[in-house]
Amino acid sequence: MLKEQEIKLTEKIPEAGSNIPWKASIGLEYKAILVSYTVWERTRFQTELLVLNALNEKTVVMEDASPDDPSIIYADLDNVVKNLLSGSYRKMEEDA
Repeated sequence: MLKEQEIKLTEKIPEAGSNIPWKASIGLEYKAILVSYTVWERTRFQTELLVLNALNEKTVVMEDASPDDPSIIYADLDNVVKNLLSGSYRKMEEDA
């Protein structure tokens, strides 16, 4: 689905034997909007969402969370893709 929508995906999933097996990141790029979504799992789940407008190099969204249920990660990523495709992140910057 992402390729069909022309969203570029970069993933950094730890491999066996990694020195940071508890950290994974997903990067998305679409129409000059860059997204980084990172998940840590040491003693509990922690997430970080960063959204950057590459044209003006401004941060649009910066959110940290500690979800109780790891399934929220899938919901977060679904919402990120929806916001990319709808142009919501670009509109946020225009309103700022």
